[in-house]
Amino acid sequence: MTKIWSKELRILKQCVSNWKSQSAEIENIVKVVTNIVSPKPSSSLSDDIVGMHSPLHELEKLLLLLSDDDVRVRVVGICGMGGIGKSTLATILYGKISHQYDSSCFVDDVSRIYGDYGPLGVQKQLLCQAFMQENFSICNLSLANNLIQTRLCHRKVLLVLDNVDEGIQLEKLAIKRERLGRGSRLIIVSRDEHILREYGADEVFKVPLLNDENALQLFCRKAFKCNHVAKDYESLTDSALKYANGLPLAIKVLGSFLFGRDVSEWSSALIRLKEKPTKDIMDVLRISFDALDDMEKEIFLDIACFFPFKREEYVKEILRIRGFYPDIGIRILIDKSLITIFDGWEIVMHDLLRELGRSIVREKSPHEPRKWSRLWNQKDLSNVLRENKIAENLEAIVLREFCIYREELPVEALSQMSNLKLLIILSLTENLSFSGCLHFLSNELGYLEWESYPFTCLPSSFQPNKLVKLILDYSNIKELWKGIKVEE
Repeated sequence: MTKIWSKELRILKQCVSNWKSQSAEIENIVKVVTNIVSPKPSSSLSDDIVGMHSPLHELEKLLLLLSDDDVRVRVVGICGMGGIGKSTLATILYGKISHQYDSSCFVDDVSRIYGDYGPLGVQKQLLCQAFMQENFSICNLSLANNLIQTRLCHRKVLLVLDNVDEGIQLEKLAIKRERLGRGSRLIIVSRDEHILREYGADEVFKVPLLNDENALQLFCRKAFKCNHVAKDYESLTDSALKYANGLPLAIKVLGSFLFGRDVSEWSSALIRLKEKPTKDIMDVLRISFDALDDMEKEIFLDIACFFPFKREEYVKEILRIRGFYPDIGIRILIDKSLITIFDGWEIVMHDLLRELGRSIVREKSPHEPRKWSRLWNQKDLSNVLRENKIAENLEAIVLREFCIYREELPVEALSQMSNLKLLIILSLTENLSFSGCLHFLSNELGYLEWESYPFTCLPSSFQPNKLVKLILDYSNIKELWKGIKVEE
């Protein structure tokens, strides 16, 4: 602390060498002291800053910090999926530029404060930081609004609102750009891009995943406490990085967990991850899922289980048949950084978000797949068909994976799936075949696609009143059903 004071006082000495006026120098002294004592997040985060240099540079450009347009108030949003480093980026930026402003404030976790203490709690923290007071004795929301608007209007301020998850939080804070001083900057951090656009952000910066080089560097710092991979750990490191897929949170959590463990423990841990994802990672990612409406949750789960890398229009068609509203639903998932659209047509979901969705489907009955709402792999479908018990929760089966072992599955258990609405079975290999007699298919089916369908007709009991699309490529079908179907 002494070194910091010495440095700042030397700056003061330079200032007073060209003495202008007492009031001007008092203002300089106030600014210097403010820079020392004003609370601000530390930017000396050596591990966290890996891969942040380029995003930080891009964000500074969006803020127009060195532009002739600096006198305008500018609002910039930072968005991205959970764990991608939004708050870290905002923290580093704040520590770098806050000294350029008359007042600065970093409100950490607006959503939590708002939930616990309401908008007044957020406003008190904002006022305390901006004016360096330990406490503002305010119990009235309108008074707090008036203080913010009157006391900030003549100041060049830097405000960072971290983790805003609802538009009403910004509305209630009553921070209006036209009431901030010239050259002020407002940075809003949110997982939801729509909140930022609705508020009127001039620009929205989407934080990217780490590239391979930066991901490796960050992982090595956590797993090996150095900048290179330890001998005999090369292949395991590749597997760990493939699992994390550039997500900083996953890299940090996984690297820290594996630190100091031997090769066999690494191998065991990475195998376990495939069946039981790390809770610390999933808890962060789940926040975005829990904020969705019921219909959006169903769309998210369908994409996570069945369509993480499929053509958008194809997925929308199936979702419509399922009774969902994919045009708005998919837009919301994009805004909340749960999916992206690659090259204008392909739905892309991060591997860990896909694992989140699948773990949510499994969570209530992890060892009883017949109680799940969705099935997506050969192993679980085999267990359900062989068990041949009631599976009334099951709504969708999509089997499109390459079947690595030869297996003949009995179809009689399909009669136990009375609520099945979606059935897609694609023959990617000759290893999978079906036996028995198909006497029943759910009358709830809206989409039925069964490549190499092995039977000559559909069950006579099947009432296709809700069936919208039927695809039976390369099948043994000779007639859709025996007899005449009367629409009910």
